[in-house]
Amino acid sequence: EEDLDALRLKEANLYRILAGEDVKLATESKSFREADVEHIAKATGVDLRSPEGDFEKQRWTTLPDGDFPDDRLASLCAEWSRVSERSTFWYEASHRALIDRALHAVLDTFDGSLVLTYELSVETSREDKSGTTYVLRGAVDYTVMFDRQGKLAAGRSTSCPAPLKPLNFVGVEAKKVLDITEAKMQLVAEVCALRKIRTAAGRSGLIYGVLSNAEKWQFIMIDEEDKLHVSDIITVKLGTPDRD
Repeated sequence: EEDLDALRLKEANLYRILAGEDVKLATESKSFREADVEHIAKATGVDLRSPEGDFEKQRWTTLPDGDFPDDRLASLCAEWSRVSERSTFWYEASHRALIDRALHAVLDTFDGSLVLTYELSVETSREDKSGTTYVLRGAVDYTVMFDRQGKLAAGRSTSCPAPLKPLNFVGVEAKKVLDITEAKMQLVAEVCALRKIRTAAGRSGLIYGVLSNAEKWQFIMIDEEDKLHVSDIITVKLGTPDRD
């Protein structure tokens, strides 16, 4: 919801444009990779800073464990081992081959009520009181969306447009780097953009993110109060069901 000052400024600029004046409205646009916490707040309204201006985070102590069926975990690890033996891991695409299989293995446990979307293009923006528009944009490697009736995925052709964006509630960022924490801010930007789209459509603001290079996995959650929760990094020994 825009405040009164912002609406008055828009109205004044509109009158100036109609009067023939050359009105130049400022725009600051950043990609998910470029955005810092301040730009994320200005573009999405999700401010993860503390009152002191620091980037606020807290340990996600409610991360569930042990819910994944042992037989599916063993099957997934066997598949990972097979792929690992036939692939080099110089490029991100190789890491995605393993991440793909892990995500589909998880989705299989939900009996078709969840759908995976690839490279979802997202752009969101907000205007401040000065008339400057802050834009946050980019593509999310994977998103998970609800499809309770199985209508969105069934029979979709490759030419169909991307599914309804407000239905997406998980964003996944895939990386090849060993230190996945380098990309944590990028993931935060992605899920904040998805959250703004969801809340604008009247949906829950609770949203999740996953950061992975296939071997290391980290999970984040943004709750209804704009607090960021971060899990520990979980390391999977590729090809075996053992987990650190």
